[in-house]
Amino acid sequence: MSSAKVAFIGVTGMLGKPVAHELINAGFQVYALGRNEKKVKDIFGDKVFFIPLDLKDRKSVENSLAGMDFVYLNLSIKPYEKEKDFHTEYQGLNYVIEACRKHKIKRIGYISSIIALKYQHDDWWVMRIKKQAIRAIQNSGIPYCIFYPSSFMENFLNSFKRNGFILVISGFKNKNWWIAGKDYGMYVARSFQILDGGESRDYIVQGPDPLTMEEAADIFVRSSRRKFRKIKIPLVLMKFASKFSDFANYGYRILDIIESIPEPFMSQKTWDELGRPTITIEKFASDYV
Repeated sequence: MSSAKVAFIGVTGMLGKPVAHELINAGFQVYALGRNEKKVKDIFGDKVFFIPLDLKDRKSVENSLAGMDFVYLNLSIKPYEKEKDFHTEYQGLNYVIEACRKHKIKRIGYISSIIALKYQHDDWWVMRIKKQAIRAIQNSGIPYCIFYPSSFMENFLNSFKRNGFILVISGFKNKNWWIAGKDYGMYVARSFQILDGGESRDYIVQGPDPLTMEEAADIFVRSSRRKFRKIKIPLVLMKFASKFSDFANYGYRILDIIESIPEPFMSQKTWDELGRPTITIEKFASDYV
């Protein structure tokens, strides 16, 4: 099915770009659905087709999925969003599911998070929506692949990076199985290739080695061809800042969940079906920075 058409929502995001590149490399026709055609063309050139999409408009969603074989969703709740706002990961997702049924889409691919899978409380609306999104896809009647990745190495190039510094939260004891976006993208592409029937899968995605945030940061700084310095920020300081900033509050809540829930190795099924990840923190830092 190498010529199959994949409708991709969220293609220009940190975790959208590596997935799109792997889908392209696997021979899929990738269609970026969104509002910023220039940004898509600046990143992908003519390797990706563009279709206008307004996720708040049910008819726009329906029209954009006509003729597609697969849908891949890279949706998220932004730190500045409020509980009563329109959320692409809730209302927008439901519009997508309706359109998928209408157009008989063969499979939905969706990136969730390992903490959404493991988090059992109901005290933060963001996690409630993420769990509702999982259930909506699982109950849609459409074959799906839901991916639950661990921490991404790309965070070192985005949320952790400030000029020549790498910011890490100190005192974390739990180890995460850090995964590179390229390895994750390979999993998405491979799942669309090998699952030809009506089966569905929930894939836990973990990288090759378990590391604390500081251990991962030390390896990244040591292995990068660019010169970075590590700066440690106590979690209690971020907790204090969370009282005054939506962005800090969002980050603190995510980090607090990561630290409060141990992450054992859970990806053997994923490795057996889709292959072992190959990119370590050392390789990521030396090859991609």
